[in-house]
Amino acid sequence: MQFHLPSLLGTIDWLWRHDITNVELATPGPMGIVGLFAARLLKLPITASYHTEVTELSRELSSNAFLHKLSKQLVGWFYGAVDRVFAFSESSRAKLVELGVAAAKIEYAAVAIDPAEFSPAHACPKIYPSLGIGASDAPIVLSVGRLSREKNLPLVIEAFDRLRHLDQPPVLVIVGEGPEAEALRQASAHRPWVIFVGLQQGEMLQRLYASASAFVFASRIDTLGLVTMEAMSSGLPVLVPKDAAIAELVKHGRTGYCYDLHADGLASTLADVLASPHRAGVARNARAAMVERWTRSRMTDVWHAMAGGALGA
Repeated sequence: MQFHLPSLLGTIDWLWRHDITNVELATPGPMGIVGLFAARLLKLPITASYHTEVTELSRELSSNAFLHKLSKQLVGWFYGAVDRVFAFSESSRAKLVELGVAAAKIEYAAVAIDPAEFSPAHACPKIYPSLGIGASDAPIVLSVGRLSREKNLPLVIEAFDRLRHLDQPPVLVIVGEGPEAEALRQASAHRPWVIFVGLQQGEMLQRLYASASAFVFASRIDTLGLVTMEAMSSGLPVLVPKDAAIAELVKHGRTGYCYDLHADGLASTLADVLASPHRAGVARNARAAMVERWTRSRMTDVWHAMAGGALGA
């Protein structure tokens, strides 16, 4: 993990020369801390978004108890020092309060996915065959995200191992890159039903979403889970852990499916989903939920909450 420390004087100069009136911080790391000090010295209003569960991430990546305690103190201090904090889920709001951030300065921000950008209309029957996938009629289940330890991909792969007995066992297609990519590829070298297609973006990613049979997400420490929302908007039945933040947006059996986060729990739920005659209806409901969310979450409202709220308007 690399950290980069920006220049405090350079940041102050840039803010001053560009007539910046509000500062929004997206990380409690070196960049965010320098931005915080620069904004305070210029007496600018400051908001921050709680994007990453840093304290839980430190626990996932290290068994060092001191590091975990230090990260809790740092994150609590950082978000407590800004004028307003935006949380993307109720579980994230609760985590901030637990870290000592005053509840009065935490505001819920409804993040939404553009339903035109991620849509069933992007489905393409040739997209998976173009990657050498889909020679059989096996259902394709998609996973999208950074290939890192906290995403729990070994658990997902183990769950797929337990479904080889099905008449049509699913294929797992993994989109993304990250620090665990090589280890995951090596561990799956003898598993032809686990396929890595690397980082995909734009039209290619849209088509991969819209052309899959289902989507699986296994992280418990994301503050929301935008990839799951992209999948729902694309008209896919999604499977998420019961205790993940994104589960707040998934109504089990109606707009998606929630499972116990272990290999048996995921395997059992996925087998039921693939065999369910209601799967297509759940996918349509998921799409409708994302369309409604987009309609209710206008960017102008978000901006007024960030700028106007911080200014006391």
